[in-house]
Amino acid sequence: MIKELEYRTFDELLDSVKLDFETYDIENMISNQTLIKIAQKINKELGLKLNPSKTKILDLRKGKAKLPSDLYVLNFALRCGEEYSYEIMNFPQAYGTYQQGVEEGTRQATVDLLARMVKQYTVVMDIEPGSNVVTHNLGTTNVVIQAVGPTGNILTFDVNITNSNQIRIISESDVTQSNIKVIVLGSNSSYGVYCPPPGTLACPAEPEIISVENTTSCPTLTCNTSGCDTVAYTDNNNYKKYNVLYQFRLLDNKSTTVDEFNMTSLHNDMATVKNGYLVTNLDEATVLINYQGQMEDEDGNLLVLDDPLVNEYYEYALKKRICENLIANGEQVINLYNLINNELRKAKIDAHHYVRTPGFKTLLKTWRMNRQAMHVKYYNAFKS
Repeated sequence: MIKELEYRTFDELLDSVKLDFETYDIENMISNQTLIKIAQKINKELGLKLNPSKTKILDLRKGKAKLPSDLYVLNFALRCGEEYSYEIMNFPQAYGTYQQGVEEGTRQATVDLLARMVKQYTVVMDIEPGSNVVTHNLGTTNVVIQAVGPTGNILTFDVNITNSNQIRIISESDVTQSNIKVIVLGSNSSYGVYCPPPGTLACPAEPEIISVENTTSCPTLTCNTSGCDTVAYTDNNNYKKYNVLYQFRLLDNKSTTVDEFNMTSLHNDMATVKNGYLVTNLDEATVLINYQGQMEDEDGNLLVLDDPLVNEYYEYALKKRICENLIANGEQVINLYNLINNELRKAKIDAHHYVRTPGFKTLLKTWRMNRQAMHVKYYNAFKS
């Protein structure tokens, strides 16, 4: 299992150091700007192994493409050749969470059920001469009204539908008719949809719609024992996959100019880095690059390695420079300076041993190369 390197910003490192110099920090005797170069020097000293490895897709136009601003060392470049296949999957422009989807499905099922239901409201009331208000709360104006007398006879009245929850029964009789059963049947099927006032169980508040912005994800390179064969990434909400990759031969622009490509090379595709651009002998192409980035985060803050075996080296180096500045300002900290200087030597040795110790994969690769070399030297020599 390979452990990914962890980092912390220079400000976090400095806050840890200032805890041991609290008095001088309160008196503003610690200059932050003079300490940044110490952390930068240690990053360089510990080597390229610390720098984060990154992958990016570039679109080559007119023979060149702008390289990332945080590029430090270019490891390799692969061209997605003409004979490639790609799959495009359009992502939806809006989506909700899983719970929102469940709630929306439940609401829609309730809507469909209620839209096909015939609801009934029954009330026994006295019908007085003139207008009589009946509030049924069925939530629809598509209603059928029936009035039944005490003996079971059907009565006839004029009816006005006031709104979706109320009707008016108009009686032209001069006397009050008692114990009249009024039956209101309501249905929403004629409207096709049903939705009571927002906030009820059948029609909750509208779920929040989250917009999906056009994003470009980091490309994923798939490799096997014979080499890397596919690359997949998303660009502008499209999923793309290239199945044929060709390796660029990277030229050193110190010995060869950009216009002087070696046409006898086994690699037809050649590239070099010049003035922040990847310059090639091709006109247009899609290129995947792998590089070691600068020791900085997305906001440009300086990063340092965060590991228990290395942290003391950073901290003691900063403490030593702080003591040097304090001594220059007349502070009596010579004993503290000598103590920190001794601890710094030990921390430096531990940090260098940790960084330079090869990992298991490196040791395994070296062992395999040695076995192959010995096989060629002592066994293949007698084949002929």
